[in-house]
Amino acid sequence: MHRILVIDDDPSVCSFLRRGLTLAGFAVQTAADGPAGLEALERFAPHLVILDRKMGGMSGPEVLARLRERRPRLPVIMLTGRVPEDSEDDGLGVEAYLVKPVEFQQLLGTIGALIGRP
Repeated sequence: MHRILVIDDDPSVCSFLRRGLTLAGFAVQTAADGPAGLEALERFAPHLVILDRKMGGMSGPEVLARLRERRPRLPVIMLTGRVPEDSEDDGLGVEAYLVKPVEFQQLLGTIGALIGRP
């Protein structure tokens, strides 16, 4: 079973993604902030991370930089309010940007393209 780590400071987004992805056959762990997400990265060993770009405290790009130090090839889907311009790209190799509110079928299609179906 593929494992997905969701790092987002919005409890409703975490709940929505946990419920939907679990029903789709994935094992899901959520984290409410960057430090908790990095800790879960080590314990949960996900196959893919869904990361909010804008969070209080440690931002998505900051989390991504630390994540890349530990797991450089781990696929990451960044959730954002808008797709960033090329000049705003983090340069850290995000595999996909999805704009909130996330269309769940689009999310599943993106996950499927990156790691396959469970």
